[in-house]
Amino acid sequence: MKTLILFASRYGATEEIAYMLKSAVGGDVTVCNVRERGISLAEYDTVIIGSCVYMFKLDKHIKRFLRRNEKALMGKRLGLYLCCYTTPGTDGYLEHFFSPELLAHAAAKDILGGKMQYEKMSYAYKQLFGALMTSPPASGLDAGDFLLFGSQYVVTPVKASSALPVRRTPSSS
Repeated sequence: MKTLILFASRYGATEEIAYMLKSAVGGDVTVCNVRERGISLAEYDTVIIGSCVYMFKLDKHIKRFLRRNEKALMGKRLGLYLCCYTTPGTDGYLEHFFSPELLAHAAAKDILGGKMQYEKMSYAYKQLFGALMTSPPASGLDAGDFLLFGSQYVVTPVKASSALPVRRTPSSS
């Protein structure tokens, strides 16, 4: 079984998540930036798609890819994730970015955290985000979240290390 993890990242956090998911899933996994040309879904059984959310917008390259490939994606095992600071489980958030058909078809869908990378932001965005936050947050990326999400696609067993905290949600307690 071949898996494609397709991502779009503005400052690198979504790409970081893609590679963490690759480790969690195991097996024959290809990680690819959606901006690369000539991406074909034909050879993959499973496709996991992740996007950053920036200023309440999905990355335009992911948006275009989803629109052009929705029919093909409906024939694959599908996973969808967002990289942002919105609390997982926020009602209607995933629905704002993904079509009802893709969400209904996806075996896994979640918000997998975010990471403010001030050093990569323009001066204007540093000022904007600095004003919105009382203190800069620590990384919002939790390796336990990736293990839980990726476990739905595991080809080879993955053992959670004691160094990787697993966040328990009401449905997984």
